[in-house]
Amino acid sequence: MTSPKTVLITGTSSGIGLAAAVGAARAGWTTIATMRDTRKADALRKAAAEADVADRIQVKRLDVTDPESIAACLHEVVAEYGGLDALINNAGAAQVGTIEQSSLDPARRTGAPSRRRCRSWRRR
Repeated sequence: MTSPKTVLITGTSSGIGLAAAVGAARAGWTTIATMRDTRKADALRKAAAEADVADRIQVKRLDVTDPESIAACLHEVVAEYGGLDALINNAGAAQVGTIEQSSLDPARRTGAPSRRRCRSWRRR
């Protein structure tokens, strides 16, 4: 029997990220549900318990705007699970202002776990 695949999902404290985490766990995935503030995980834990998948979801801190947070989370996941099979990059970063008055720098600084950064974390 093969072990379940592992997915990391960002922005899982509410909304689409929360639903994706529960859905992935229901589908049999080992789900690493990440969020900036893990004190906001109650809704996710409640939904996971109601779906009877709480044992397939692990909550971890990951701030997509902080490269050190990204690296620390990915190192933990690799150490615990041997790598990732999938990434759902759901978390977002907001900026207020018109496009004409804005720079691309805030988007570049987001530091979301991009495909390029995660390449080394893939399960082989």
